[in-house]
Amino acid sequence: MRSVAFELLGPPRLTKMLYEAQVFSELVPHVAALAAADGKDLARRAGDLVARDGDLRSMVLSVGLPIIVGGDLVYRGAKVLFPPNGGDAERVVQRGWVDLRPGNCGLWIARAGRMVEQARRRGSGASGSAQDWEAIGSQDPISPARFAAWVFRYEDGGERIKR
Repeated sequence: MRSVAFELLGPPRLTKMLYEAQVFSELVPHVAALAAADGKDLARRAGDLVARDGDLRSMVLSVGLPIIVGGDLVYRGAKVLFPPNGGDAERVVQRGWVDLRPGNCGLWIARAGRMVEQARRRGSGASGSAQDWEAIGSQDPISPARFAAWVFRYEDGGERIKR
């Protein structure tokens, strides 16, 4: 297992997304397969992976991010960056816990579906300087960094270049 994030990278949400995408990359071969996945099945398989892969689990927990899987089972290390502390636990999970429950798996499946649709719309029309060289193709393997960048760009409106 290669390291995805060996320390907290900026906001905990980035590290969370990197590790969630890493888990999915170990379960499905490419973006289109993630888009076609079933959320409950993906969550079950992700929970099984975390349960048996001590290295993966240890890497996530070592940066202070708990892992929550189906059945609301939580793995946590000695340090938790965002403990619920009696507040809105779901908001805390969204900000800085690796969430492998069916609902969040469904969110990633929907994201992958939008990536596949973008790839379909792009087709082969763009070339040269008009080509989006960072675009994600439907048959591309899941890349945690590219997935996180896609979320920041398209969901969070992080586009910085005038077009």
